[in-house]
Amino acid sequence: MKSYFQQELLRRGILWAGYHALSFSHQREDIEMTLNAFEDVMKLFKKIVGGSQSLRSFIEGEPVKPVFRNIADFNSYVVKNR
Repeated sequence: MKSYFQQELLRRGILWAGYHALSFSHQREDIEMTLNAFEDVMKLFKKIVGGSQSLRSFIEGEPVKPVFRNIADFNSYVVKNR
């Protein structure tokens, strides 16, 4: 879902990686454009959910993959034998 959402927002000129970082430099038009793009993409999701094709068939290229991975006990390193 994230891959498709990101793909379709990029088509509409919105850079999105799972979150938005709005600032005071964004104008009202920027915010309206973003909200309109979200609405458009959510309508596409609604059509896909009700249709017979899988979501994967609408994604161009490979789906996004996690960048960070969990490492067991990463923060629990204990110095022994000082």
